[in-house]
Amino acid sequence: MIIHSCQNGIKTGAYKEMVMFQTGNTAVCGIAIFIFAFGCQLNVFEVFGELYKPTMRRLTITSFVASGGCFVLYVLAGLFGYMDFGSAVTGSALKLYNPVKSPMMGIGYAGLMLKLSVAYGMHSIPVRECAYHVLGLECQTLAYWKHALIVTFLALCSLILGLFIPRVNIVFGISGGLCGGFIAILFPGLMYMYSGNFTRKSVGSFDYFATYLLVIVGAICIVWGTGGTVYSEVLNW
Repeated sequence: MIIHSCQNGIKTGAYKEMVMFQTGNTAVCGIAIFIFAFGCQLNVFEVFGELYKPTMRRLTITSFVASGGCFVLYVLAGLFGYMDFGSAVTGSALKLYNPVKSPMMGIGYAGLMLKLSVAYGMHSIPVRECAYHVLGLECQTLAYWKHALIVTFLALCSLILGLFIPRVNIVFGISGGLCGGFIAILFPGLMYMYSGNFTRKSVGSFDYFATYLLVIVGAICIVWGTGGTVYSEVLNW
């Protein structure tokens, strides 16, 4: 994306159409997308279990390095994708590339499809485990035909949603604003508060006020992020 931007959009001056700061509902929708982009809490226990001599310090460092690396890649992809096409970018910049005419982007798209296929399989595991937990089933003792039936049903639901949801930003916005806002931001703060002995004296001023800030930010993200996404889709209709 960086090379393609330097060869095309930056040369033609498309980057001059960039809007550095958005306002209104467009800016609000960005909150949910950012939450979705960094919604990696589902992988925490697996990562912790696979660490060499797992400790909270090692987990914190690993999470910081991994999230920081993703942040850098997200910024580069978003920035140069925007600089490449300017105001033509209304959702995902990936829709604007031509992988047939550009062999370089064709290779990139092939890598992206491989990544998405592998990521789907990895993400389906915690989804399956959550479904088993809700249904009161044990994965280790579940009959194979029941396991296959449930997994096939989940895959079929994913396929139907993928075929009929018109824009991926809807998924990002709803998942990030509603699910991500609750699971990644609001619930951790509330759990810490109600785990017992949560006072300013016992946990310290920093943890005390940071927890309240986390809950407030979570509530804002859920209301505004989800509401902004729904409102934008209503306008598009």
